[in-house]
Amino acid sequence: MCATSAVAEQLRGVPAAQVYERPIVQVRTALSRGHDLADAVRQGRTRLLSITETDLQLARTHAARGAMERGGAKFFRRRLSSGKNCALCTIASTQRYRVAELMPIHPGCHCKPEPLPGNRDPGQVIDEQLLKDAHAAIARDLGASDSGGRAPDYRQVIITRQHGEYGPLLAVRRHEFTAKRDLPS
Repeated sequence: MCATSAVAEQLRGVPAAQVYERPIVQVRTALSRGHDLADAVRQGRTRLLSITETDLQLARTHAARGAMERGGAKFFRRRLSSGKNCALCTIASTQRYRVAELMPIHPGCHCKPEPLPGNRDPGQVIDEQLLKDAHAAIARDLGASDSGGRAPDYRQVIITRQHGEYGPLLAVRRHEFTAKRDLPS
């Protein structure tokens, strides 16, 4: 097994060959369902890009956790990318996390773990202003928000699920999720 395959398998717990075969299966499935070749290839390309982006994010979070542990950090935050960020990441970036727990990601996530200075717990909310701004945007777009976190209670809306390959996965509770127990044996 080459070093790249070993790292990919270590990050996901699944052989890289199996993971990187999925875009080909996507193309074949699309063709079998009557899609034209160009559309089938686009679907396969989308799947491949999703896989590679997720592998990069997994590598970044695993490496960051190791570096923060070696450096003695106890807490970290999600540093938003400089581009456009989703609501999941924006709200999650206002919170502190423990280094011992791997940062939850989601497909397309570009957040970077960043250690918080010192070893004293800074409290759960570390960026009050961004959290207020996020609530204001939610209220503007959805017509309701509660900065007290009760209506909606974001702890019930934005959750962490355990994904069989990625580990902790940042998700919205109402989104469908196939867990390992849902798959035929």
